[in-house]
Amino acid sequence: MSFSERGFTPQQDILTTFYTRLYDNLGRKHDSPDKSRVSLAKAVAEYAKDNPEGMRVLDIGSGRQSLERQIISAHKNKHGVNSLQLFTIDIADIPHHKLLEQRNDNVHHSRGSALRLPFADNSFKLIVSNHAVDFLPRNAFGEIYRVLTSQGACLFNFHHPALLKGIDSVTNKDVHSFWTYLKETNGLFASEAEISNTLLQYGFTNTQVSLDNDHNDTWWKVTAYK
Repeated sequence: MSFSERGFTPQQDILTTFYTRLYDNLGRKHDSPDKSRVSLAKAVAEYAKDNPEGMRVLDIGSGRQSLERQIISAHKNKHGVNSLQLFTIDIADIPHHKLLEQRNDNVHHSRGSALRLPFADNSFKLIVSNHAVDFLPRNAFGEIYRVLTSQGACLFNFHHPALLKGIDSVTNKDVHSFWTYLKETNGLFASEAEISNTLLQYGFTNTQVSLDNDHNDTWWKVTAYK
């Protein structure tokens, strides 16, 4: 199936190529800060505790399902976590044997585009994305809003533009080329106001944006509701 048939834009072709190569070469490493993944997994577990058994969660740009592994391994004894139905989607071509869904019946993966999510309206109580959906064309948020249930929540971690200030020190050619592309196309959100206004444009309410960081990276933590 071609990229256009999958609903991929030329921008997503670039993302697809980059992340397919990245996941092939990462080994056991992660492509996002540990702190962002750990804190997001904890937040998902908290939502599971306060919602009905079998809550459906969608992770956009899930990669090799590192977030789902974190949720299950670190929070499996918390109320509601073991009954979560975790759905993941990514544009990269990831071999199925590398995915958690092969060993857990509550984890389900699709390869596809967030611009054309293969799910019905109002399908998910919670939608998350860890350093992924902010790379996509902004109309992806319209699709996210469509598949989110009424009063459902989104938890996002977005790249901070400070990321690109280190572009000259990047030695990996693929990473350097991708970061150059992001810089030239203004691919990252520039401010809290831009994030809030964009989500408002697509119907989200009560958006909350804050900064978080570790010793190496800074990112936006975003919560929004339908």
